[in-house]
Amino acid sequence: MSTNKFDFLAHLERQRKFSVHTFGPGARSQGIVDHIRKELIEVLAAPSDLFEWIDVVILALDGAWRSGAEPQQIIDALVEKQTKNESRQWPDWKFSDPSKAIEHVRNQGAVKVENSNGPAYTVTFVVKDRPSTTNTRDVDIEINFDPPLPTGDFINTAALDMAEHIVISISNHMKSGSYEVKGRDIYGA
Repeated sequence: MSTNKFDFLAHLERQRKFSVHTFGPGARSQGIVDHIRKELIEVLAAPSDLFEWIDVVILALDGAWRSGAEPQQIIDALVEKQTKNESRQWPDWKFSDPSKAIEHVRNQGAVKVENSNGPAYTVTFVVKDRPSTTNTRDVDIEINFDPPLPTGDFINTAALDMAEHIVISISNHMKSGSYEVKGRDIYGA
Protein backbone atom coordinates (compact mmCIF):
# COMPACT_ATOMS: atom_id res chain seq x y z
CA MET A 1 0.00 0.00 0.00
CA SER A 2 1.47 3.33 -1.05
CA THR A 3 1.82 6.05 1.56
CA ASN A 4 2.10 8.79 -1.09
CA LYS A 5 -0.79 11.24 -1.25
CA PHE A 6 -2.47 11.43 -4.64
CA ASP A 7 -2.63 14.92 -6.15
CA PHE A 8 -5.63 14.75 -8.49
CA LEU A 9 -5.03 18.24 -9.84
CA ALA A 10 -1.42 17.43 -10.78
CA HIS A 11 -2.57 14.14 -12.31
CA LEU A 12 -5.12 15.90 -14.55
CA GLU A 13 -2.46 18.36 -15.71
CA ARG A 14 -0.10 15.44 -16.42
CA GLN A 15 -2.82 13.57 -18.32
CA ARG A 16 -3.70 16.63 -20.43
CA LYS A 17 -0.05 17.21 -21.38
CA PHE A 18 0.37 13.53 -22.37
CA SER A 19 -2.92 13.46 -24.29
CA VAL A 20 -2.25 16.62 -26.31
CA HIS A 21 1.22 15.37 -27.22
CA THR A 22 0.02 11.85 -28.09
CA PHE A 23 -3.46 12.42 -29.60
CA GLY A 24 -3.36 16.08 -30.61
CA PRO A 25 -5.37 19.11 -29.53
CA GLY A 26 -9.09 19.77 -29.91
CA ALA A 27 -12.30 18.25 -28.60
CA ARG A 28 -11.99 14.83 -30.34
CA SER A 29 -15.42 14.01 -28.83
CA GLN A 30 -16.40 11.40 -31.41
CA GLY A 31 -13.05 9.65 -31.17
CA ILE A 32 -13.17 9.58 -27.37
CA VAL A 33 -16.74 8.27 -27.33
CA ASP A 34 -15.77 5.62 -29.90
CA HIS A 35 -12.85 4.57 -27.70
CA ILE A 36 -15.06 4.48 -24.58
CA ARG A 37 -17.50 2.17 -26.42
CA LYS A 38 -14.62 -0.19 -27.26
CA GLU A 39 -13.39 -0.12 -23.67
CA LEU A 40 -16.89 -0.87 -22.36
CA ILE A 41 -16.96 -4.03 -24.48
CA GLU A 42 -13.71 -5.02 -22.76
CA VAL A 43 -15.27 -4.23 -19.36
CA LEU A 44 -18.20 -6.53 -20.16
CA ALA A 45 -15.77 -9.29 -21.13
CA ALA A 46 -13.78 -8.87 -17.89
CA PRO A 47 -15.92 -6.94 -15.36
CA SER A 48 -13.58 -7.64 -12.44
CA ASP A 49 -10.53 -6.27 -14.27
CA LEU A 50 -9.84 -2.94 -12.55
CA PHE A 51 -7.63 -1.71 -15.37
CA GLU A 52 -10.46 -2.02 -17.93
CA TRP A 53 -12.56 0.27 -15.71
CA ILE A 54 -9.63 2.67 -15.32
CA ASP A 55 -9.33 2.90 -19.12
CA VAL A 56 -12.92 4.24 -19.15
CA VAL A 57 -12.14 6.69 -16.33
CA ILE A 58 -9.04 8.02 -18.13
CA LEU A 59 -10.99 8.48 -21.36
CA ALA A 60 -13.82 10.26 -19.51
CA LEU A 61 -11.33 12.63 -17.88
CA ASP A 62 -9.72 13.21 -21.28
CA GLY A 63 -13.12 14.17 -22.66
CA ALA A 64 -13.78 16.42 -19.68
CA TRP A 65 -10.71 18.60 -20.18
CA ARG A 66 -11.16 18.55 -23.96
CA SER A 67 -14.64 20.06 -23.38
CA GLY A 68 -12.81 23.21 -22.31
CA ALA A 69 -12.75 22.57 -18.56
CA GLU A 70 -9.65 23.26 -16.52
CA PRO A 71 -8.41 20.57 -14.09
CA GLN A 72 -9.84 22.36 -11.03
CA GLN A 73 -13.21 22.71 -12.80
CA ILE A 74 -13.22 18.95 -13.43
CA ILE A 75 -12.55 18.24 -9.76
CA ASP A 76 -15.23 20.73 -8.67
CA ALA A 77 -17.76 19.23 -11.12
CA LEU A 78 -16.96 15.71 -9.90
CA VAL A 79 -17.58 16.72 -6.27
CA GLU A 80 -20.73 18.69 -7.19
CA LYS A 81 -22.19 15.83 -9.24
CA GLN A 82 -21.53 13.28 -6.48
CA THR A 83 -23.22 15.58 -3.96
CA LYS A 84 -26.18 16.04 -6.34
CA ASN A 85 -26.51 12.26 -6.79
CA GLU A 86 -26.42 11.73 -3.02
CA SER A 87 -29.31 14.18 -2.60
CA ARG A 88 -31.52 12.50 -5.22
CA GLN A 89 -34.20 9.90 -4.60
CA TRP A 90 -33.32 6.46 -5.98
CA PRO A 91 -35.51 3.38 -6.47
CA ASP A 92 -34.88 0.36 -4.26
CA TRP A 93 -32.04 -1.53 -5.96
CA LYS A 94 -33.42 -4.84 -4.65
CA PHE A 95 -36.30 -4.60 -7.12
CA SER A 96 -34.21 -3.48 -10.09
CA ASP A 97 -33.03 -5.61 -12.99
CA PRO A 98 -29.25 -5.98 -12.41
CA SER A 99 -28.66 -5.82 -16.17
CA LYS A 100 -30.37 -2.40 -16.47
CA ALA A 101 -29.34 1.07 -15.32
CA ILE A 102 -30.78 2.32 -12.05
CA GLU A 103 -31.76 5.93 -12.63
CA HIS A 104 -32.84 8.50 -10.09
CA VAL A 105 -36.56 9.15 -9.61
CA ARG A 106 -37.68 12.16 -11.61
CA ASN A 107 -40.65 13.46 -9.65
CA GLN A 108 -40.46 17.06 -10.71
CA GLY A 109 -38.64 19.27 -13.11
CA ALA A 110 -38.98 21.01 -16.39
CA VAL A 111 -38.76 19.85 -19.96
CA LYS A 112 -38.15 21.78 -23.14
CA VAL A 113 -40.83 20.58 -25.53
CA GLU A 114 -40.40 20.80 -29.27
CA ASN A 115 -43.68 21.15 -31.12
CA SER A 116 -44.02 20.58 -34.86
CA ASN A 117 -47.42 22.36 -34.84
CA GLY A 118 -46.28 25.59 -33.20
CA PRO A 119 -44.02 27.15 -30.61
CA ALA A 120 -41.64 25.29 -28.33
CA TYR A 121 -42.82 25.13 -24.73
CA THR A 122 -41.22 24.87 -21.34
CA VAL A 123 -43.35 22.43 -19.40
CA THR A 124 -43.01 22.25 -15.64
CA PHE A 125 -44.33 19.11 -14.06
CA VAL A 126 -44.78 17.24 -10.83
CA VAL A 127 -45.09 13.46 -10.99
CA LYS A 128 -46.98 11.73 -8.21
CA ASP A 129 -46.65 7.97 -8.01
CA ARG A 130 -49.80 5.89 -7.57
CA PRO A 131 -49.83 2.46 -5.99
CA SER A 132 -49.30 -0.12 -8.71
CA THR A 133 -50.08 -3.81 -8.75
CA THR A 134 -47.99 -4.37 -11.87
CA ASN A 135 -44.29 -4.06 -12.62
CA THR A 136 -44.87 -0.60 -14.13
CA ARG A 137 -44.77 2.88 -12.69
CA ASP A 138 -48.28 4.39 -12.46
CA VAL A 139 -48.25 8.17 -12.10
CA ASP A 140 -50.37 11.30 -12.03
CA ILE A 141 -48.72 14.28 -13.72
CA GLU A 142 -49.52 17.93 -12.94
CA ILE A 143 -48.47 20.11 -15.89
CA ASN A 144 -48.05 23.82 -16.62
CA PHE A 145 -47.16 25.20 -20.07
CA ASP A 146 -45.13 28.35 -20.76
CA PRO A 147 -46.34 29.92 -22.99
CA PRO A 148 -49.90 28.68 -22.34
CA LEU A 149 -51.44 26.29 -24.86
CA PRO A 150 -53.29 28.00 -27.70
CA THR A 151 -57.03 28.55 -27.28
CA GLY A 152 -58.92 25.34 -27.78
CA ASP A 153 -55.96 23.02 -27.18
CA PHE A 154 -56.23 20.59 -24.31
CA ILE A 155 -54.18 17.71 -22.97
CA ASN A 156 -55.47 14.24 -23.87
CA THR A 157 -52.80 12.30 -22.00
CA ALA A 158 -49.49 12.91 -20.31
CA ALA A 159 -47.18 10.00 -19.57
CA LEU A 160 -43.60 9.05 -18.95
CA ASP A 161 -42.06 6.92 -21.68
CA MET A 162 -39.60 4.08 -21.03
CA ALA A 163 -36.72 6.57 -20.73
CA GLU A 164 -38.78 8.65 -18.27
CA HIS A 165 -39.23 11.44 -20.83
CA ILE A 166 -42.58 13.16 -20.57
CA VAL A 167 -44.87 12.55 -23.56
CA ILE A 168 -47.98 14.71 -23.91
CA SER A 169 -50.82 14.17 -26.39
CA ILE A 170 -52.66 17.43 -27.16
CA SER A 171 -55.92 17.94 -29.06
CA ASN A 172 -57.86 20.99 -30.14
CA HIS A 173 -61.65 20.75 -29.89
CA MET A 174 -61.94 23.21 -32.80
CA LYS A 175 -59.66 21.17 -35.09
CA SER A 176 -59.66 17.50 -36.02
CA GLY A 177 -56.87 15.22 -34.87
CA SER A 178 -54.27 15.56 -32.18
CA TYR A 179 -50.54 15.98 -31.92
CA GLU A 180 -47.91 14.73 -29.54
CA VAL A 181 -45.07 16.67 -27.95
CA LYS A 182 -42.14 14.96 -26.32
CA GLY A 183 -39.76 16.62 -23.94
CA ARG A 184 -36.25 15.88 -22.84
CA ASP A 185 -34.92 16.61 -19.42
CA ILE A 186 -33.25 20.03 -19.56
CA TYR A 187 -31.79 19.80 -16.08
CA GLY A 188 -29.31 17.09 -16.91
CA ALA A 189 -28.84 13.60 -15.69
